[in-house]
Amino acid sequence: IGEGFEGENFERILKSMDETAREVPVSIITGDTKVVEDKIGIFVITAGIGIAERPVSDAGALVGDAVLVSGTLGDHGIAIMSHREGIAFETELKSDVAPIWDVVNAVAGAIGWENIHAMKDPTRGGLSNALNEMANKANVGILVKESEIPIKPEVKAASDMLGISPYDVANEGKVVMIVPKEYAEDALKAMRRTKHGKDAAIIGEVMEKYRGKVILETGIGGKRFLEPPLGDPVPRVC
Repeated sequence: IGEGFEGENFERILKSMDETAREVPVSIITGDTKVVEDKIGIFVITAGIGIAERPVSDAGALVGDAVLVSGTLGDHGIAIMSHREGIAFETELKSDVAPIWDVVNAVAGAIGWENIHAMKDPTRGGLSNALNEMANKANVGILVKESEIPIKPEVKAASDMLGISPYDVANEGKVVMIVPKEYAEDALKAMRRTKHGKDAAIIGEVMEKYRGKVILETGIGGKRFLEPPLGDPVPRVC
């Protein structure tokens, strides 16, 4: 904590941590603080320990499966970049930072853990990187449709202004999930019933062609490879 950091803001942060921990739910067991002379504001570093009773990897996609995302993409990265560049919109851009346990647990309850073939959080490198890693690890091709990928209009506008693809920037409250095609609609309904999955969508399918690659079907019907970004377009602050 930087010397002189306002107590009111510190209390707001602690309250938010408590609310989020109760939402998941997890317990915050202990903590330690250090005050430094620099005007750094505040940095919070956490470590979580738990038991993975039903681990789901990002490598289990099978040909014929459906690909889902739990909500709109690009919100976090574009919000950060817009703030740094001083770009203002009538509708405020907000990060999507949120726990995703409610979404995952709801889908598992609806279709069974065994039918969640693969999951990944589209954080660093965004959707592009997440899908490419999943395709590569499972040795399958993935086809996604641009028209089905949920992106807020203000995020699309800001990304166009910044020259950044919303598929390439980090998301902090979304999950990419791959399930058998016959369970896709049930999984989608389960996601949409949750607080953090109201904008969920089925965006594509797993295919045999182009193994290890991701194909994007554009809005005008063309197709191109969706490559992972060479670097994160949103520089990290930590």
